[in-house]
Amino acid sequence: MTAPATDGAGWGFVALVLSLVVLAVGLLHASTPGPDHTGPPAPPEPVEEHTYTCYCHRDPVLVTIPMTEHRQGQAVSDRSPR
Repeated sequence: MTAPATDGAGWGFVALVLSLVVLAVGLLHASTPGPDHTGPPAPPEPVEEHTYTCYCHRDPVLVTIPMTEHRQGQAVSDRSPR
C-alpha cells in the first residue's frame, strides 16, 4: 500500500492524462470533415476563346471573346455582310 501523499498525486496524474486524451480526441474529431463534406470543387472546364487585336486606338488592344455554345463554329470571317 502506498502512502496517502503519493496516492493523491497518482490520481492527479491519471486525471491529467485522461483530460489530455479527451482534449486530443476532441480536436481530432473537430478537424475531420463531416459526412456532408464533398471536397474541393473541380477545376473549371477550359473555355475556347477567339482572340484578336483591335487597332482602333493609338495603342493596339487585345480582345478575347469566350466562345459559348451558341457561338461555337461561328468565326468573324464566317459572317455574311448585311
